[in-house]
Amino acid sequence: MNVSVIIPTLNEEAYIGALLESLKLQTYKSFEVLVVDCGSTDNTRTIVKRFKFTTLLKEKGPVGNQRNKGGVKAKGDILFFLDADVVCNKQFIEKCVERMTKRKIDIAVPFYIPTPGGFIINVFYGFFNVLFFIFQKYSPSGAGSCIIVRKSVFTNAGGFKQYYQFDDIEFIRRASLFGTFSVLPVS
Repeated sequence: MNVSVIIPTLNEEAYIGALLESLKLQTYKSFEVLVVDCGSTDNTRTIVKRFKFTTLLKEKGPVGNQRNKGGVKAKGDILFFLDADVVCNKQFIEKCVERMTKRKIDIAVPFYIPTPGGFIINVFYGFFNVLFFIFQKYSPSGAGSCIIVRKSVFTNAGGFKQYYQFDDIEFIRRASLFGTFSVLPVS
């Protein structure tokens, strides 16, 4: 199964390198990486160009517009929308694809783990992970830092509404009308 990773950026030089390094180390190898930049004035684009496996696209904001550009250009069957400040463990894509395929899931979010954390932040994220999990059948939800969706569902749902506040939650709920949603037991 082919995968596309879509990363919207705007002045992400402090984070994008770590994310791309973590993608380079993935055990799942059949994926492309599309970085959709909306006019960074720092070294974001220079850092992205150092990673030969990336494709750098340009698109004006807001972030929903960038995600849509990547989603339309993507060649993968499964799209991973990641924020630039995310880091993935080396089996992240493999585990997500495996669980989505095995359980016939069309749109998913993982458990979100902050790094570095701290007690208060970990409690906060833990609370939202539990809420997302408990209510996944009644009110699908998650954060834009990682949304995983089959390209067919992304297309049928019409992509992200670029001018919505909380476009990530709105997209998850709308896309789940076109397929099966799940919180994956992956972080």
